[in-house]
This record gives sequence, structure tokens and C-alpha cells, in this order.
Amino acid sequence: MAFSGSSATVSTLSARDANAADLGASFVAITAVPGTGQIGPVATTFVETTPYLHLYNAGSLTIYPTFLKLHVTVVSTGGAGSRVQFTQILDSGPSRWSSAGTALTISNTNMNSVVTSGAQLRVGVPVLTAATANRRILSHRVYRAVIDVVEDTYLFSWGAPDSQAMSSIITSGTGVVAALHNYPPVAIGPGQNFAIYHWGADITVGTTFEVEFAYYEK
Repeated sequence: MAFSGSSATVSTLSARDANAADLGASFVAITAVPGTGQIGPVATTFVETTPYLHLYNAGSLTIYPTFLKLHVTVVSTGGAGSRVQFTQILDSGPSRWSSAGTALTISNTNMNSVVTSGAQLRVGVPVLTAATANRRILSHRVYRAVIDVVEDTYLFSWGAPDSQAMSSIITSGTGVVAALHNYPPVAIGPGQNFAIYHWGADITVGTTFEVEFAYYEK
């Protein structure tokens, strides 16, 4: 709700609504140095304690992801089984972050706003505690059938129209790709965890990604 003088006006926020920025509720989190990235774990299976990205909502509002861009600056190494795949989970609290990982730089996208985010965001090799009994797997997608290539861009979009659809085919070629997948909207409540895992069967060195993650809070 936004206030102007003595009159109150209601603004309905959505993942694609500029009202979120007007209200100081829109944020972007990026790797600290443009053009560089953070190397991920050597994950050959889906292991609950080794995501690439972890978000804990330490605030009092709900966090709604809108998009994530992962740009490959240094490729992983591995064999034919090292396809590019991502798994998303949502879990209850408390924070599952235990150690390691690199904090993203979070900015409010409204220069006139002094509102700060309740998100605690780490990427790279954050180590988590074991999943709770409430953990939910939200999605698993394959972006590439083969190992990554420098300059690849993997895009995640939550809550866009037709969000259940997949917007790009899985590629098995060796050329650079920009692959977009759409996902259902996700709500990360206060005291909850959200994580994205990148893994491949034959990975021996993790991929280095430059990260841009956008979300709003309300």
C-alpha cells in the first residue's frame, strides 16, 4: 500500500510490475566485481548440503524471485555425463547456511528508497545443514545435454505468463547458448530457505558463474 498525503492508494505487486520499484520493494543481487564470477561446487549428484545459490529470508516480508542470470565465465571440466542441470528447493527455517560461499551485493533498484532487503544471499560453494522434513523440491531442469561453454547464459524466470512452460530446447551442441526456462511463482516466507543446485555426473571442477538475481519483497 502506498500513501500520498491523506489519501491511501493500493498498489498490486506482481513479478512484472514496476510498482514494486516505486515502493522500494525491488532488489537486485550481483557478484561483487562485474565481469567476474564465483566457482561452484564439484557436485556429481543432487546433494542437499552443496547448492550453488542459497537464500535465507531473515526479514519480515515475503521474497518473490523474478529472474536469475548465470553467465559462464570459466567452464567446468568433466566427461560426457556432465550435462548442465539445476534443481530448486524450498525449505523451512532456521537458516540452513553453515559456512563458506560468497555474499552477493544487494541493491534496491529505486535510488530514492532507503529500504533494505531481508535476504541473505550466498553463491559459489555455500555449505548447508541437512534438509528438514519440510523440504520441497520445486523443479529440476536440464539446460544442456553436454558440458557448458564459456559465454553460455542460463536464465531462470519465475511467475511470468505461461510459467509452467519451458522456453528453450535442451541443446547438445558445442556453440554458445542463451537458454531461458520459465518457472511457477515462488514465495519465500520469513525464516525460510531457498536454494538452487547445479550438478553433473562427471564434473571434476565446478563452473564459474557471474550472477544477477532479481526479486521483490512485500
